Amino acid sequence: MMPLVALCADEASMAHPELIGLADEQLFAQPWLRLFTSGSEIRTFLRHDRAVDEVWVVSCDDVEPINLAATIKGDRGDVRVCLVSFQGTGSLRSRASAANTRPLSWLPRIRRPI
Repeated sequence: MMPLVALCADEASMAHPELIGLADEQLFAQPWLRLFTSGSEIRTFLRHDRAVDEVWVVSCDDVEPINLAATIKGDRGDVRVCLVSFQGTGSLRSRASAANTRPLSWLPRIRRPI
């Protein structure tokens, strides 16, 4: 089974990936990527699915991204949780570190290596 990545971003970013630096990407066409727009939705999914080994939290419609990233890490200590931010403030980096998440200041191109 191919390892999966779960991406959480708000509905506007999902509809327009260029808002999160992924212009010309077809998020829904990536077989290794699971997409979510709400914190409750991704947490419910992760409770029942063990194929996801990495989570990217960009934004969401119902909770602050840092809080979601920390909660997911608490729920699933076995997954790598990356908080994606375009404003790498010291406070955000400190909170991400305290939550044992990895801060990212950009998203890699959505091309998963084989």
